Amino acid sequence: MGKNEGSKGVVRIGRHAGVGSIALVVGASAALGLLFAGPVAEVLDGLDVELGGAEWVVGFLGAGVVFAGIILLCLTLAYGTVHWNPQKGTARLGRREVPVSSITVAWRSVSSSDLNGAAYLVYRFVSTEGASVRVLVAGRPVRGLDAEGLGALTRFVAELPLEAPADTAVDAAGLTEQQRAAAVSLTSGGGKSRVGRDTLLAELAELMGAAPGASTDPAYPAVTDPAYPAGPDPIAPQNPAPGTISRARAAELEREWQADDESAVALLLAEPAPARTVRRIFFWLIAAALAVAAFAIVAAVIGETIGGGFLPSDTNEIVGLLVLGAGGVALLFYLVWCAAADTDVRNRRRLALRWRDEADPGTRTRGLPLLLLAAWGEHPRRLSTAASFLSLFVGLLAALAAIVLFTDDEFPLLAPVLALLGGVALLALGIVGFVRVQRRRRTDAEELVLLGGWRVVPPEVRD
Repeated sequence: MGKNEGSKGVVRIGRHAGVGSIALVVGASAALGLLFAGPVAEVLDGLDVELGGAEWVVGFLGAGVVFAGIILLCLTLAYGTVHWNPQKGTARLGRREVPVSSITVAWRSVSSSDLNGAAYLVYRFVSTEGASVRVLVAGRPVRGLDAEGLGALTRFVAELPLEAPADTAVDAAGLTEQQRAAAVSLTSGGGKSRVGRDTLLAELAELMGAAPGASTDPAYPAVTDPAYPAGPDPIAPQNPAPGTISRARAAELEREWQADDESAVALLLAEPAPARTVRRIFFWLIAAALAVAAFAIVAAVIGETIGGGFLPSDTNEIVGLLVLGAGGVALLFYLVWCAAADTDVRNRRRLALRWRDEADPGTRTRGLPLLLLAAWGEHPRRLSTAASFLSLFVGLLAALAAIVLFTDDEFPLLAPVLALLGGVALLALGIVGFVRVQRRRRTDAEELVLLGGWRVVPPEVRD
């Protein structure tokens, strides 16, 4: 939301995130109220509060109101508003009013979740006088700015003296701030980066064009599970900055991209890919093993339904063996598939780098062909991820077993202690494994941006 306040000419940028998503707040509060209505009703009944049998209703309403307040408070603390006075050249960031000329730093944050589909784009403006504010620009399910608010934010950003040059490397990876912003968007889970005025204005223009007159969801590119193994950086120190090109050069660039894509297709067709074949074979083996387990379960249910009772014990044992055996085989096949998939992705990456080294030097600026660049859009650490998950799962089981053993006098004290230590160690290994994978995903996104060149961060086209 962006609007003028009275005759003061003050433009308000942003709104209370809870008010903009009141249906979501009410729905979430109602769901939590239903979940906690019973326990609250029991507490009220234990306190001998006379409610005429309406304890559950009171518990539902009370829990819903409390959770609604908590959600609104969290949204209030997370996101703020900017009150900008163009005539005075000042802006109120949160509760402090500062000169617009003092707002020299802007951070762009992207957060996303593959589990629930949530995604948020947030700008944080920082003044040299210490004030700062986070503005929710776009998001789902909590909604950000509408078209009017995006327009007001665009005008505000255009007045800021942000200190972030667009054409110089700003970090150890050799990324410009525009490329860093792209890498953050390409990283699974998101991240944040310091950005300049031109980057923000370009993104805001894209957001306004994507949703005229309506609230906008984040419109930034995404690559599924980017992650790659640690190793020497294969990228040369060249850093293709976005720059500006003419329309004639843009047309020529399209032809060059098409020629690069055709060359990549020919290379992929000529190159043997045994790992890809193994990957496909084990995919179907996994499907077959799971089908056996599903068939055994369905057959058991049908048998009990027709027989009007439980299956005989020996039949139950056979069904259990089929389900557990097929599930175990499917797990082993999955681990083999992970290893084959990881090998396939790494082979395609090596092939892409070889193509780049053999091609003309201009490919480092215009970027890898899309078919070759797609190898950086896959997750080549599936086996490590699976091992981390198994480590967490077994560690949790061991920790729970230790708790049970502590309460059983039949076992010596050493048994639960060893189980607990082993469980904690496995949990730690699993957490470390997931952290390493996430770090490599961020590094992989950086490499994708550098290798993608103008395909990922296209140049500006002017007459």
